[in-house]
Amino acid sequence: MNTSPTPLGVLVIEDNDGDARLIHEALRDLPATPITLHRAITLQAGLEFLGRNLPDAVLVDLNLPDSQGLDTLRKVCALAPHTPVIVLTGLNDESMAVTALREGAQDYLSKGELDARLLLRAIRYAMERKENEALLRDVQSRLVQAQRMEAVGRLAGGIAHDFNNLLTVIQGYARLLQDSQPPESDTHRDLAAIATAADRAASLTQQLLAYSRKQVMQLRVIDLGSLVQTIEPQLRHTLRDNITLTITLAPDLGQVEADPGQIEQVVSNLTANARDAMPAGGSVMIACANVTVSDDWASRHPELRSGEYVQFSVTDTGIGMPASVVQHVFDPFFTTKPFGQGTGLGLATVYGIVKQHHGHIWVYSEPGQGTTMTVVLPRVNQAITLAPEPTAPATRGSETLLLVEDDPETLTMLRISLKNLGYTVLTAQTAHAALQLMRHHENTVSLLVSDIVLPDLSGPELYEGLRGGRPDLKALFMSAYPGEAILQRGMITSGTPFISKPFTAAALAQRIRDVLGNQSTH
Repeated sequence: MNTSPTPLGVLVIEDNDGDARLIHEALRDLPATPITLHRAITLQAGLEFLGRNLPDAVLVDLNLPDSQGLDTLRKVCALAPHTPVIVLTGLNDESMAVTALREGAQDYLSKGELDARLLLRAIRYAMERKENEALLRDVQSRLVQAQRMEAVGRLAGGIAHDFNNLLTVIQGYARLLQDSQPPESDTHRDLAAIATAADRAASLTQQLLAYSRKQVMQLRVIDLGSLVQTIEPQLRHTLRDNITLTITLAPDLGQVEADPGQIEQVVSNLTANARDAMPAGGSVMIACANVTVSDDWASRHPELRSGEYVQFSVTDTGIGMPASVVQHVFDPFFTTKPFGQGTGLGLATVYGIVKQHHGHIWVYSEPGQGTTMTVVLPRVNQAITLAPEPTAPATRGSETLLLVEDDPETLTMLRISLKNLGYTVLTAQTAHAALQLMRHHENTVSLLVSDIVLPDLSGPELYEGLRGGRPDLKALFMSAYPGEAILQRGMITSGTPFISKPFTAAALAQRIRDVLGNQSTH
């Protein structure tokens, strides 16, 4: 096995033959660090070399036949911004040294003091400093991304309550009116369009909440490969006839703890994004495998811990993206599609879901060379959690419900919807009004359906007050605030029956049956 160190490639831009020979002789006999030197005698020749090659470091004289002073340094740094540059000079000018460092040089050496050890130390130092600068830029970029996510999270959480209440009312009344019209009528069609638009608006809100990691997840241990195979027909259906889909699954693929619905959304969004990048057709490749994140790799990616992960990637043969686009692909509302053809929330949603699963996503893309989106999720050594057996939905009932909602429009719409399903509905807009109402109907109410945030008491506090006389009373809580925010504030626990606004009347009715027992009493 060959264990010899990899040679360092160093470009020397120096027109003086004697100085160039001095540098060559000083570095050629270093026993532990072989160095391959490349020489250019003009700035133009040096820039042409940098256009074709990427050396480990550049040694440059500021005074060349075709360029003088700091302008020489600026041109080298502009063409090779990620390569450490060491300035060589025959003058021992401290002010010039400081200026050169400000202009992008990593070090400044006087030719009269050169020796092998000093040169090697300067090269090593320059490379380390450049690497540290790159790491710092990366950390700063990640910090900006985190701050951006936090800002979007505050925005989404701030608008979610009022916006979701409005959407609940719009969706509810649209469907109530739609059910009252003949299916073939123009009015029925128009109301369906209103309900569909409200659904799309609700979806946009949910995508913002996903980006800001404020969704409530239903976690269970799953086989990622089985999930991909299950949705494969759906994925193929979204692709055009001129796009092929190939799926490769490692035979020993590990398990992950995840919300299956959200991971399906990630795979679907990435596949749709790949499709849109191939207007002339091409191929999409989905691959799943086990990977190990080393301590060294994790140290350069602070958002990940070292350990075992399951990785899946989506690769396309499409148009690719330049670096200027790649750095913004996960920003909300950023899109390269024509106006009206994309919301800019698809990849932002993917980013939020992956982060909420304690995973990581990154992009590799070049113009004309396609794109690969890679996701890693922590691997778990647990048995797969079987999904609950589906039961026939029962949405009607004859029980008496105590409905508590401070928003009058939402209260009225929900009362009408639930009465239409056969329930007897008692309504109140405050917790104290509900307590008064319960005194007259204590033995008839089967379920409290309450908003969590009320003007006087919280929904859970109301429930505790009601249970004093009815310990068997059940409750279902609802809120227009993001579910994660409700959990974090300690208003409910993860096992508390809960439904997040906006919701349809049918979804609420099904949730009520889930709490009371999925057996219709009608």
